[in-house]
Amino acid sequence: SHLGSALDPREAIDLPAHPPHMTDTVEDYLQVMSVSMRNQAAWNSLPELRNWIRTCRLDWYGETMAQVAKDDAPRREVLARLAAATPLALDNLQRLTATAVGAASVDR
Repeated sequence: SHLGSALDPREAIDLPAHPPHMTDTVEDYLQVMSVSMRNQAAWNSLPELRNWIRTCRLDWYGETMAQVAKDDAPRREVLARLAAATPLALDNLQRLTATAVGAASVDR
């Protein structure tokens, strides 16, 4: 994997890389989104890994966001609001997941 070969082993060992599982239910989807978002946030914290991911065919969103011009104030403002809201959204996603998983286990 690129994670293992591109990073200093001390960096790689602390970097979350939790593989999400396939989804069968809404509850699964919520859990997978949470894992994926946390992985992405951790990976984006390292510039060399973030740059590699942006050129990867699997990260259309990051590459699209990176192409917003530095002098495009309206779009940069939207990106700043998204960045500020992301940690709160992730916390809320975890709460929703816990609620959905709890409700699903009662229904079974």
